[in-house]
Amino acid sequence: MKKMFQLALCVGGIASVLATAHVGYTGRNFGTFDDSYAVLTLSNQAVSGNYGWIDGTDTDFGDAHKTLAYRFTLLNPTDVTLSFESQAFTSPTLGAPP
Repeated sequence: MKKMFQLALCVGGIASVLATAHVGYTGRNFGTFDDSYAVLTLSNQAVSGNYGWIDGTDTDFGDAHKTLAYRFTLLNPTDVTLSFESQAFTSPTLGAPP
């Protein structure tokens, strides 16, 4: 009985450990906005490989370490529209992108 109690305490202690995360916003902070109309574009945010923010948030997810975080602060309730685009590269040997 004592071993079962110790096992239950051990499992309960492991299960109750708080989750922690490390997120950096360097170069990806959009700033603070009030309820006036504003447009902000953040470009030159590239990843090295065939993954990134969009791949990390679609239905099959992706590697969270490859998904870059973005931050902005709203001072008042407002509507926000976010859009993301991929950049198509061409190669002289491969021709136009599909």
